[in-house]
Amino acid sequence: MSPSRLAIVALTACLLPALPAHAESVGGALTNGGFEEPDAPRGGWVLTTEIPGWEPTNDCRIEVQDHTPDGSPHSGDQFVELDSDCSGGVRQTIATEPGLRYLTRYWYSPRTARIGDAGAAYNNVLEVSWDGVLVETLSRANPTLETDWSRHEFAQVATGTASTLTFEDGATDPRGVDDTVGVYVDTVSTVPQYDVCALHKETAPRHPGSTVPVRIRLCDTTGDNLSAPDIDVTALGLVNVDTGETAPAAASGGANPGNLFRYDEELAGYIFNLGTSDLPVGTWQLLFAVSGSDDVSYSTGFVIR
Repeated sequence: MSPSRLAIVALTACLLPALPAHAESVGGALTNGGFEEPDAPRGGWVLTTEIPGWEPTNDCRIEVQDHTPDGSPHSGDQFVELDSDCSGGVRQTIATEPGLRYLTRYWYSPRTARIGDAGAAYNNVLEVSWDGVLVETLSRANPTLETDWSRHEFAQVATGTASTLTFEDGATDPRGVDDTVGVYVDTVSTVPQYDVCALHKETAPRHPGSTVPVRIRLCDTTGDNLSAPDIDVTALGLVNVDTGETAPAAASGGANPGNLFRYDEELAGYIFNLGTSDLPVGTWQLLFAVSGSDDVSYSTGFVIR
């Protein structure tokens, strides 16, 4: 990754605000992604056939744990184990917009080695699927007495108005099947990941100190326009692609209060009148956030010459 790209990612992560989830029309919101419901006793667990948002993938019950001797959550108080009274899994179906990409993030940990071979790699195989298609398989050992969480992510394009995310115990070694010890999952999220369709010419030279009318649409992977008045787009900051230098994003005049892009009905997109006072010459990226698409980095370019 280039230094300028690193600067964009780092600055976006620092500046991304907690935005209201106004993107209901494109779906993607998971229920109970941290497995905080139902409430398990501290230091213990519950076995159930259904939890809010999730359902089992077979006849095995779902096991929700809360700070047990065998593991601590990645976040919150609880997490799920996928080998309860037998090797099973959980799945959730969410509303999606066909043609739009969705980014799923989750945390995985093998079980600890406190009991027998519970920490062996063959006991901690995780299979992740989207609409019944296997996306990735994870497996590793944990020889310690502490959970060992790692973050993973993948992006998939929705093909229908509903999509199903599935986590399953993927053990095939007889020693790891239906032995009541298995892989942990926590902190799952799925959000829309738009493509940015720039309506201004990103490579056109602009004079230093001029106002750059940044015009964009939020699109799906085929270029179809998904922009809407109830999806907020907020300018975050600027990064010089040539040097990695950063600068605040300042609107020119009063057209963009709160650094919000203005939705324009005629354009069927968004406008931000960007002031460039004191910006040195170079190729720049304007970073912005989209409500309902938390933690996804967005940017569009312009040039000062």
